[in-house]
Amino acid sequence: MDETLDAKDLKERLEAILDQVAKSASVTITREGEPIARLVPLGSLRDRLNMLQQQGFLQWSGRKPDWTGLPIPSDIEEHKGKSISDLILDDRE
Repeated sequence: MDETLDAKDLKERLEAILDQVAKSASVTITREGEPIARLVPLGSLRDRLNMLQQQGFLQWSGRKPDWTGLPIPSDIEEHKGKSISDLILDDRE
């Protein structure tokens, strides 16, 4: 089921819309009749990647990506090697 809903109506119907999306429905959000967003169920990562590949938006050779030569933002490099829990604790300080 693909429902279309104006953005103005979304706020008052959000819970019901999210229930529909959780049951595999998709909802297109419009503003003044123009589509601006689509709510879709998350599904598995593999399902989403397969869908993108079938639609021609994604190509995958089956190998791991080669990240060499790509710039790594300094904030990522700064936190390299720390656990997520350590990063959260550092952020709280």
